[in-house]
Amino acid sequence: MSYLVLARKYRPQTFADLVGQEHVTRTLTNAIALGRIAHGYLFTGTRGVGKTTVARIFAKSLNCEAAQGPTATPCGQCPSCKEIAASASPDVFEIDAASNTGVDDVRELRENVKYLPARGRYKVYIIDEVHMLSKSAFNALLKTLEEPPPHVVFIFATTEPHRIPETVLSRTQQYEFKMIGLAPIAAYLQKLMDAEGVAVPRDVLMLVARKAAGSVRDGLSYMDQVLSYGPDRPLAEIADVLGVVDRQALLDISAAVLKAEPVALLDVLQRMGAANWDVKDFLADLLEHFRNLVAVKVARQPELLIDAGQAELAALAAQVKDTALETLEHLFFLLADSEELVLRSGQPRLVLEMTLVRLAQGAKVTSLDNLVARIAEWKSGLEAGGPGPAARPFESRPLPPRPGEKPPVAPEAPAAKPAAEAGDPLADPAAALAAALLRQRPTLAKVLDGHAVKLAGERLTISLPKGYPHRSFELELEFVTGVARELFGPRVTVALEAVEGPGGANSVQDQMNARRAAQERTKTVQRETMNHPAVQWLKEIFPEAEISVKVKEPAETAEPE
Repeated sequence: MSYLVLARKYRPQTFADLVGQEHVTRTLTNAIALGRIAHGYLFTGTRGVGKTTVARIFAKSLNCEAAQGPTATPCGQCPSCKEIAASASPDVFEIDAASNTGVDDVRELRENVKYLPARGRYKVYIIDEVHMLSKSAFNALLKTLEEPPPHVVFIFATTEPHRIPETVLSRTQQYEFKMIGLAPIAAYLQKLMDAEGVAVPRDVLMLVARKAAGSVRDGLSYMDQVLSYGPDRPLAEIADVLGVVDRQALLDISAAVLKAEPVALLDVLQRMGAANWDVKDFLADLLEHFRNLVAVKVARQPELLIDAGQAELAALAAQVKDTALETLEHLFFLLADSEELVLRSGQPRLVLEMTLVRLAQGAKVTSLDNLVARIAEWKSGLEAGGPGPAARPFESRPLPPRPGEKPPVAPEAPAAKPAAEAGDPLADPAAALAAALLRQRPTLAKVLDGHAVKLAGERLTISLPKGYPHRSFELELEFVTGVARELFGPRVTVALEAVEGPGGANSVQDQMNARRAAQERTKTVQRETMNHPAVQWLKEIFPEAEISVKVKEPAETAEPE
């Protein structure tokens, strides 16, 4: 007798034999028990997750002769069950839509559905890869699908439900088949190996289950391949046969990246150079691996989020023990951002190698807590007069002292005080009045700046240019008089004098021009500061922060004589 592969030999024959898909089997068994059997079903999901298998089991449940009616537990021994299992039932039709795509095939189906079943209760049409039907074929099927004979059940299976017309989707019950987890596939493989009487190490089963990527049928095919090669061979050799990267290699890569050791990283890649691994699969494994590092760092029960054994979980935890979460997230997104570049490259392996080297450099990123602490330390040093991290943009700093020289000590500048506070306001009426106005009316103090103020007896004369300066004081004369009386006595009167000359008519326009020029300089400084590399670096580190630039007015300097 010829050899029967595991996928065919151990194909589930009842709902209880299925691996996963409990949400589908529970719904179908309840529908059978309640007699709510629909005329159309659509099974969707990736390959090898049980769509066609469930369709066959459902057909058995509808036509099992051991029960008085449809049953959720077909016997598997009656002629009807045996014929369906052998794909030889006259009442169950399995149609491959990929080779029967035309409207003529659908017309033939429409002619046959009106006849009663030959043996069972229902005629079941299982159409696999139904999305391959042409548009005209779908249109020809609509009427029959909407109002089929009571003895007909349609079961459609597809991996691409988005290609099926909405008119078909609305006429069927849709069941989404999920991908199977790593642990259930490994447990199922262990069960089958026990039935075969073959001892297979746990690590090999986990490797095969990981390669299956959620597909039980793929896992069984890979298991056949491993059994042919030898399940007792070293794990690295089995990984090479399957075209996958050993988990230890992923751990070595992440260890080199987290330690920022590009040389060790290249050594690992060199050892992997001769292996038969696919770049796309390897990149997906890397992304999952770095995601697992983040999960181990933040999760209280990482075993619920990661399909891995206890030894691998312990190795992951050891790697991230002294690594900041920000660094792990940064590495993951660096790798994710380079995925398209690697896959679209003509030399994907070389680009992937350089990407991993870049990751090793990216591991040197400073954590947010350390960065905040350093900024606080620099700020404290600056406030205390110590050295800062670097010269601020647009600020001049003295050169550092040479070795052996003591840094020059800047003399402390005496604090400037208004004349009115430093002594008798009568000694300098202009300064006293300007200081008082600065506290209460800064705009008037600005206008008064540089103009003559004379006090003669109880008369205070303020000389101002014609136009805006003189007019502004004229409007505030009562207020200015009150301030003058507080400073120089209650009987003081204020007289305004309009003057010409350099401080006259043209000075207002000059001041406005100077003000506009100052505003333009301020905008230029702000724009150049925001484009400075240091500021751009801060914006990358703190993307949510609002950064503003405040320009200090230059100190007035005495003009040379």
